[in-house]
Amino acid sequence: MHKLLARQIRRHFGSLDQVPTSLLPFLEAVTETYAQADADRAMLEHSMETVSQELGDRFREVQGALAATSTSQAELQASASLLQAAFDATADGLLVVSLSGTITAVNRQFFEMWRIPPEVAESGEDADVLGYGVPQLADPDAFFRKVQELYNNHLAESFDILHFKDGRIFERYSRPQMLGAEVTGRVWSFRDITTREAVAAVERRRHAQLELAAELSQLGSWESEIGTGEIRWSASMSRLMGLDAVPRIIPVADALKPYHPDDIRDLNEAMHGAEPAPGPRECRVTLPGGNERVHSVSWRHIPATASQPARMVGVNLDITDQKQREATLRERERLLAESQHVARIGSWSLELPSGALTLSEEFFRRYGLDPTQASVSIETVMTRVHPDDQEAVGRWVIGLRNGDITPIEHRVLRPDGTISTVFVQGEPVFGADGRKERLVGTIQDVTGVREMELQLRQAQKMEAVGRLAGGVAHDFNNLLMVVMGHTDYIHSQLPEDHRLRTNAAAIRRAADRAQALTRQLLAFSRKQILKPAVVSVNALVDDILPMLHRLIGEDIQLTTDLGHDLPPIMVDRGQLDQVLMNLVINARDAMPNGGTIAIETRTVTSPHGDGAAVADQGHGWIELVVADTGTGMDADTKAQIFEPFFTTKGPSHGTGLGLSTVFGIVAQSGGRISVDSEPQEGARFYVALPATARPQERAHAEEDASGDTRGTETILFAEDEAGVRELAVEALRAQGYTVIEAADGREAQRLAEQYAGQIDMLVSDVIMPHAGGREVAMRVRELRADTKVLLCSGYTNDVLVRAGVSSGEVAFLEKPYDMRALVERVRQILDAPGGDAGA
Repeated sequence: MHKLLARQIRRHFGSLDQVPTSLLPFLEAVTETYAQADADRAMLEHSMETVSQELGDRFREVQGALAATSTSQAELQASASLLQAAFDATADGLLVVSLSGTITAVNRQFFEMWRIPPEVAESGEDADVLGYGVPQLADPDAFFRKVQELYNNHLAESFDILHFKDGRIFERYSRPQMLGAEVTGRVWSFRDITTREAVAAVERRRHAQLELAAELSQLGSWESEIGTGEIRWSASMSRLMGLDAVPRIIPVADALKPYHPDDIRDLNEAMHGAEPAPGPRECRVTLPGGNERVHSVSWRHIPATASQPARMVGVNLDITDQKQREATLRERERLLAESQHVARIGSWSLELPSGALTLSEEFFRRYGLDPTQASVSIETVMTRVHPDDQEAVGRWVIGLRNGDITPIEHRVLRPDGTISTVFVQGEPVFGADGRKERLVGTIQDVTGVREMELQLRQAQKMEAVGRLAGGVAHDFNNLLMVVMGHTDYIHSQLPEDHRLRTNAAAIRRAADRAQALTRQLLAFSRKQILKPAVVSVNALVDDILPMLHRLIGEDIQLTTDLGHDLPPIMVDRGQLDQVLMNLVINARDAMPNGGTIAIETRTVTSPHGDGAAVADQGHGWIELVVADTGTGMDADTKAQIFEPFFTTKGPSHGTGLGLSTVFGIVAQSGGRISVDSEPQEGARFYVALPATARPQERAHAEEDASGDTRGTETILFAEDEAGVRELAVEALRAQGYTVIEAADGREAQRLAEQYAGQIDMLVSDVIMPHAGGREVAMRVRELRADTKVLLCSGYTNDVLVRAGVSSGEVAFLEKPYDMRALVERVRQILDAPGGDAGA
């Protein structure tokens, strides 16, 4: 029994045994009401209404009992006292008003709730009580309107909320007081719900915040009682499933419809399998509009209790955007890794002061480290640094820690024994507090770059030497022409038995040897004039084999392995002969005790040593290989083998131009040359030349050079070398030609403009002061369209001239030439039907 009720019973009856039996059900109802009020404040509304009804019923029962029975006055007084005690003990404020507006009953709680002073309460006047209490309300008029409305309708019941100016909130209940079937007054019940409403408001705000947080975080919650086949989910869960309005309790089968069938199987197995697994699980969900999302589903099994059955609670988190970001991040990481791999760049980060090192995949690759290692330290990385560079790298790391961001370049010794060069740079990263947190940077494999720089320097050196050699060859050719011309003249004027004819012949042989030397210089400098033709490389090898056998001697075996059905190549046949002879002679000199030289031909997709074709040749490459079993070469020798004037044969053997000449001819022909060799393992030279689809040209017999070379035409002869010009003009005039001399290009153009007669032919050196032969030819053709042109040179850096000669568009005579060759060539062009005949 509730302690408040027990106290009242002891006060009025002495003990429970003295209470009349007819009041025991009432006492049980009051006890239950008190217990509910103590256990759950939220149930006060029901309890107080019950109390009010019980009080009215008990009052009526007592009144009936007084009229119907002869209960003793003492017992009636005890019952009235008990009823009054219960009336006063309720937590609600109770007020009973007669139909005339007089207060017939009121409890203490009413006065306390309405904060009515004792003097006002003691007056018992309805007007005084209401006059003091009602002004406290936020809307007194509404209060009185409701009162008036109820007094106009005596049987009506009412419930409303009263708001006070100070923030208090009351619930107001009203129902008629009945005496039998007659309304005798009205009972008012007031309950202070200020605290409850404050708590409810907090709960509503908290619930709204949770709903907002769930919506913003794409989170939905749900609950399902095991075995019911139903699921209850939150409003945020409805939104997560793309539903605006959906029952909060729906069948599990309907809830699972948006899920991908494969994911439903996995989910059921994880949730309800023989050994249920904990979440989360990723599931694909198709929303009503067809948009597919990805949810992460998490859940927990809640065992049954005395008050609740077993159930499962969980949440769905929409991770679609996260998955997309992860996919984007993975794609970016993949692209970054691929880009780093292509660029040979790795990245690194060093935490301070812990020394924790983070390396990119390409860093591992460049240093030959194992990327599966759990952790890599600076000490591990330093084991890959070339021993000669470790001290410098150590100083660099210390300097970087101290703020010196100067980059460093060092060598890496990889596990396979190869050595690469890396360029390392870094800089510090500072935290919000200004302290240095870590060092970050990159490494780039610059091995290829450094090799290319070396090749560039080598090419620049070769180009510089080539320009010098070409210039020397140009001037030397002019001198040789003077020597050869006067020697031929002296030789022709001496009697057959004259002793000086032998001297003249010796001078001419020396001039021929000098001429061969200048051709080597020009081949090396790649400034010579080539006359390419479509030829078969196998036919070229077959033709030159007899000569090669005579060159190598009897102690060396020469073998060939020529490919079948090779496409032709377009080269200057004579120059390629020189390439092959120089390579064979070089191989012979590498085998002083005899050996074997092998010549091979085949088709390849790219030149030896290149990872891919140098250019889209269309028809592949023809590779000519010359291999020997000689002494071989070390790395330093191979690095210089194609340099001009480099030789391993000593000062009295060769000029050092053999392989540089080969290199120049191959390069000028559009090809590539490389070499593989190791000491005592011989050498293999690979010459790759682009194949062509053009048909092979039929050989033309040389025109009869013994015909009449005389003529009466007018020739404009332009040559800046006086000795050459004098010899040529004399030779042409001796054949009957009228010759106009020009000492340079400018003078030749002026004479072409001023000469009144016809100029049948222009013979011009290509390289002259003020204007070269090509410019002179263009100007003469503008003035005299019928004038034929012959250009002469032993060296030219004019690409257009070389291209014109190669294509047969320009008539050309190579220096040094003898006078007989000049007059024959002039006559040939003049007799041609049109153009520059014979080009």
